[in-house]
Amino acid sequence: MRKIWKWVAIPLFCLGSYSGLLLSGQVRTRPNKFNYYKEMALSLMTGKLDIACPEGTGCHDMLSVNGKYYFYYGPVPTIAFIIPILIWERSTPDSFIAATIGTLNTVLFLLVLLRIRRKLQPTELIRESEIWFYALLWGFGTVHFYMSMHGDIWHISQVMAQTFLLTAVWLIFGNRPITLPVSGLFFALACFTRYNLIFSLFFFAAVIKTRQVSGRNILRDFAYFLIPMFVGGILMLIYNYRRFDNALEMGLSFMKLETMSGFAQRASEVGKFSFQNILPNFFHEILKPPDFARTFPFINLNEHGFGVLWATPVYLLLFPNLWKLYKDYLSEVKPDNKAIVAFGCLASAAVTAAFLFLLSGHGFMQFSARYTLDFQLFLILPLLILATKLRRIAWILLICSIYVNTVGAILFMNFFRKGIS
Repeated sequence: MRKIWKWVAIPLFCLGSYSGLLLSGQVRTRPNKFNYYKEMALSLMTGKLDIACPEGTGCHDMLSVNGKYYFYYGPVPTIAFIIPILIWERSTPDSFIAATIGTLNTVLFLLVLLRIRRKLQPTELIRESEIWFYALLWGFGTVHFYMSMHGDIWHISQVMAQTFLLTAVWLIFGNRPITLPVSGLFFALACFTRYNLIFSLFFFAAVIKTRQVSGRNILRDFAYFLIPMFVGGILMLIYNYRRFDNALEMGLSFMKLETMSGFAQRASEVGKFSFQNILPNFFHEILKPPDFARTFPFINLNEHGFGVLWATPVYLLLFPNLWKLYKDYLSEVKPDNKAIVAFGCLASAAVTAAFLFLLSGHGFMQFSARYTLDFQLFLILPLLILATKLRRIAWILLICSIYVNTVGAILFMNFFRKGIS
């Protein structure tokens, strides 16, 4: 019983924090008018693919095509919200649902940590302190903390995408042949929740490489993995055609250019996607410092956000590990399975980040940089795989990460205390 309690302590603490109980003294169960997924679920249940503009939203971030409203987000969470809709209809406790999804992510993250360590370092003792370190980092030291507290479409889409992605990662390290297509299924669900997660393929390809020696077997396994994505792609083409009479149109062409976020002005200058955005977005989402305050908690909320290295300084530990990988490359050291998977993680993170940096917007109404959640898993896993020992500086950086993101969760929750989330 004592052993079980140790493993459920962090998820329980996450649920208490994400739900608002530990931060405000009450569980937040109010429905969120900006959770368009439930509107889409209601429409889908009546056989329609468009949605009604929810009252009080001003149709914010929605698409208007031929007098009908749509949204450009991936459709998978719509299906997931059918069950809550059947129970509560439009009174769904959206923030609590988000908190539950975020807590589930923490459980899945713990399972991923344990499986990766056993698969890639079977002869080494799994230090329990390392598991606690990375679980605390994921649960309380990243933007996943505050994003798991808000039941709007923007935060739910990213947090739920991580649920599918983490499940796919856990499965891909399984031994049975069936785990490949099942992992591919959850990978497809992640991609059709957040489209840019397709670039996680580099990681999955690296893991599949470590499972086989023969190049022919690698291609076979990769094909098995991609079967669900192929089927999902066909369904997505049909879905797009039914909505826009164009199978390749996901709605991005009809995006309403938001003025408050600065997206409209930037898009008018360089377009919705541009290589000119990469350096400014890199600075804003990776390096830009927060708005510091002279009084406690020493950070002000800026709705435009700030760099992830300030929000989660633990990622600074990546640099010495990257240097070691580079030296091994120069020394022509043959990469082992740990190095191959680490390279896959870093490639997925780099390409996903590069794609996000092409956007003319860097996120809005956020703490730190919420878009970066899409690739932060692939920043944490190389630390787990490559780090040989957690030194004192690592724990200091973890404390700083938890402090900053706890402040962010409280500031963001108070910012919306009047009730949109």
